[in-house]
Amino acid sequence: MARTHDKPPMLMEARRAFVFLPLLIVVAERAVAPAMPYWWRIRRLEIVLAALGCVVLAAAIHAIRFRRRLRAIGYAACLNCGYELSGLPPSHVCPECGQSFHIHTVRATWRYYTRWR
Repeated sequence: MARTHDKPPMLMEARRAFVFLPLLIVVAERAVAPAMPYWWRIRRLEIVLAALGCVVLAAAIHAIRFRRRLRAIGYAACLNCGYELSGLPPSHVCPECGQSFHIHTVRATWRYYTRWR
């Protein structure tokens, strides 16, 4: 199936944070490892894996809450900033960021990118 929708910028920003956090954890661990006590050096793999597990859990919770929010508002959220568009005309501009939209395209895009894969 050909992709007909551009990925929403708001979705890209949220995902970027969850990609950056594991990298930050690994770099921080490598930077402070020489100065840490002996028990840290022995257990650092477990500590880093636990921190990465917390990031994965936070990403899953974020995705579930985001999908629930979109479903609750009928997938009517601005693709650029996430502003709720319910109550506005079908073709209008977002009051928050000024991007023009057509509500049917917005709903189809959100449904496409928030489905479970």
